[in-house]
Amino acid sequence: MYFRPAGPWCMAFYTGSCFNKTQAQSNCKGQLSGLDSDDEYAYLKGNTARWTNYTQFSGAWLDGQRKSECVGQTTDACQGIKAFQFTDPTLSANPAGYHFNPGKPDATSGDCLGYRVNADKTFGVENFPCDTASNATLNICFQGYLCGVAPIPV
Repeated sequence: MYFRPAGPWCMAFYTGSCFNKTQAQSNCKGQLSGLDSDDEYAYLKGNTARWTNYTQFSGAWLDGQRKSECVGQTTDACQGIKAFQFTDPTLSANPAGYHFNPGKPDATSGDCLGYRVNADKTFGVENFPCDTASNATLNICFQGYLCGVAPIPV
């Protein structure tokens, strides 16, 4: 469990075959989680570290979709994390856990946020087309997703 400023949050990481973002959200039964802190990023990185042993270009879906007013825009209001909206209810206004790959996010048609293993076996967050499950051009297979839910008080 993670204790965020807006309240506690539980996360679980799941893997399987290649999923698009809609499939990942459906499989979550709760919702896709965001990355509020460096500790949460470390949790995700720890769960995906084994991917570098047998495959690269693996990915995991996260909460985050580009705001409609930021599609194709490069204004200051649409730079970095500010370009995205989130459904994770306890995510901070400026979450610190989204460690983007260099040059990402960009103003391409990739409107959803995902985490990936890069060719040099480093890790990072990027923007991807939301309907991507596997894409040879992007060198990605989204075989994981990070789910989250608020804990039930006892």
